[in-house]
Amino acid sequence: MAGSSLLIIGAGSFGRAVYEAAMMSGDWQVIDFLDDSYPSHTGPVQFKVIGRIDSFASFSSQYDGVVVAIGNNRIRKDKIESLLTSGVNLVNIFHPKAFVSPLAKVGRGALVMAGAVVGAFATIGIGCILNPNAVADHDTAMGDYSHLGVGAVMAGTSLLGVGAWLRPGAALSYGESVADWVTLAPSTCLTL
Repeated sequence: MAGSSLLIIGAGSFGRAVYEAAMMSGDWQVIDFLDDSYPSHTGPVQFKVIGRIDSFASFSSQYDGVVVAIGNNRIRKDKIESLLTSGVNLVNIFHPKAFVSPLAKVGRGALVMAGAVVGAFATIGIGCILNPNAVADHDTAMGDYSHLGVGAVMAGTSLLGVGAWLRPGAALSYGESVADWVTLAPSTCLTL
């Protein structure tokens, strides 16, 4: 995909981290943003914000891939569902320092950041986020739009529900689960 163009929805701090991962992957030559701060966005000079998020239809055909880099699970879900109905190419971004097992199943729009691990036979849903050093070990399942904070860990066979969020350092032991749309506080550990 080298030489391709990527449109990132969301130019906030997480969007800028996704930019870095996309840039370092070597898969994208042009990377632009849509953000509701347009036209007053004052981010680093290398970030080109070309319009507001609601102007997506005007720009989408100019890009080979699109991602939603918004950390809020419900907002990300709404944006992705809207994009999917428009037929865009929702892509995954894997930081080159992440490990994603070739035996894992990863849904569209996943964002896997530096140091994150997706183990063998893990299932990662649509629009999931794995922040730096997060782990979804073997045979885990992350529901659509779920989110692993920095250093959050899912041990083998654990389950994270749709839209659920393990905040930084939280952990699920083997076989544990978190229900849909539940947030687990930082450093919490669920164990049998």
